[in-house]
Parts: sequence; C-alpha cells; structure tokens
Amino acid sequence: MLALREPGSPDHESRDLGPADGLPRITTAGRFLSPPGRYFPGLAREVDEGGLVEAALEELAWSGAWVKLIGDSPLGGDGITRTFTDAALAQVTAAVHGAGGRVSVHCTVPEVISGALDAGVDSLEHGSFMTLDLLPVLRQADVTWVPTCSINDAVRGLVRNVGYSESAIRHVETCLDAQPEVIRQAVADGVRVLAGTDAGMVPHGMVRREIELLIAAGVPVEAALGAGSWTARSWLGLPLVEEGAPADLVAYREDPRDDPAVLAVPAVIILDGELLVPASV
Repeated sequence: MLALREPGSPDHESRDLGPADGLPRITTAGRFLSPPGRYFPGLAREVDEGGLVEAALEELAWSGAWVKLIGDSPLGGDGITRTFTDAALAQVTAAVHGAGGRVSVHCTVPEVISGALDAGVDSLEHGSFMTLDLLPVLRQADVTWVPTCSINDAVRGLVRNVGYSESAIRHVETCLDAQPEVIRQAVADGVRVLAGTDAGMVPHGMVRREIELLIAAGVPVEAALGAGSWTARSWLGLPLVEEGAPADLVAYREDPRDDPAVLAVPAVIILDGELLVPASV
C-alpha cells in the first residue's frame, strides 16, 4: 500500500506522515465529527448541529482536503439510527465544498445514505445497508462508495454485544446478507466502488482482504484490483504510472488478475523512488 486515505481519525497525528518516513502517502480528514454521546467514547470530536459548520471548516483547514461526518450510529438505541439531520448534512457539505474540500459520511442505514446523497457528499463510508433502489441516485450523483465488507463479521458481533433486540439483530443480519448483490450491481451500473477497511474494527493493512471480498461479491477481478489501487489513486488526484510521476510501484512475479492471492507476496515495492522490498533471487 503506497497511498492511504484516512477519512477521519480520533486525533491529528497522521497529517505530516508520508514517504519521508517510509510510510504511504496519506490523505486525511482530521477528526470525525459526531453529536455528543453518539459515537464510541473518545474517538470523535463531539459537536452539536449549531457548531457543525464551524467545526467542519476547522478540520478542513487542518487536513487541507477532507471532512468526515458520523451520519448514523449503532449506539443509543435498539438499532442503527441517524445522528445529524439531512438539513445539517446539506449545510455542512455546502460549506466544505465552498471552501474547496470534500466530505465523507459514515453511514449505514438507507435513510442516512439517501440524505447524504441529497446533500451532495463525495463519499459514503460503509453504506452497509445500501439498497438497489439507491444505486441510480448514487451513480447519477457520481458519489464514491467504500463498502468496507471486511467489518461485517465485527458488526454482527457488535449488535449482539450492545444488547439489540432479536428483531433488530435479524434486520442487521438480513441487510448484511444482501450486501454482496448490491455491490455487484453497483459496479455493473458504473458506480465507483473502492476498497477500504475500518481500522479499529479490523487491523491495519487489510486492503488485500477487502479486494478478495469484492471479488467474492461478484465484482470483476480487474475492477476489484483497481478499487484498491489505480482507481482509488486517480480519484484522490494522485498520479499513476506516467511521465513525471513519483516512482510508486508494487510489482508481482505473477499477474494478480489471474490469481489475486499473489497480492500477499509482492516481489518489488518502490515508494517515492526508494526500493523498500527488493525482488528475491
């Protein structure tokens, strides 16, 4: 992994990290923004709707690129429920776009996904209960979807651990079971689907596993590989293999399009022109 988007963080520690430290190029969004008491304790910058725009612009000024909103939460009730109103999502998105930034929204349930699309956000993180009827809107709006399939087992455990009723648990299970079909159709419809994980729910460095899960959902292999590499870089505005670009390259002895398992054994990794992993003899 030579480039990493961190669409929200508990702190501000990652902004100045990058190739000079032997680490990926990092695009960050600063701290998550959530209403008080609606996210995991200590992880978000808590702000009510009255202060949301100001807080978002402060996080944008710090990160220089992105703002992330927590649009719904599994905490505080029997099921996953919205946090900010649709009006607040629209207001903060307009303000961030006006300042030259982009907005990502942590979202799960269809009503929050729909509100985020109406607000004109740039990316949906998770979107775990995405429905087929929302796909035409998603495609028309040119919003990127990062479905984070690798957290689904953890989500299934979470909703049991926080004491949901059996009916609420069954609803979560049904929605997660339907996700592969929706992802497959989204890609077929031309939606930009990218491979992303959720550090905290799963360990860092699991993008390869996410690519495997996209393929298992029925996404064509080349599209799934692009979701974790060239498509994602292009969407972030990073150069690919082209004249004058930084020398960022991962190479394999076999073609990952024929066998995605080879992603686990890169032969060469070059970051910013520096050889990090040499080819074995």
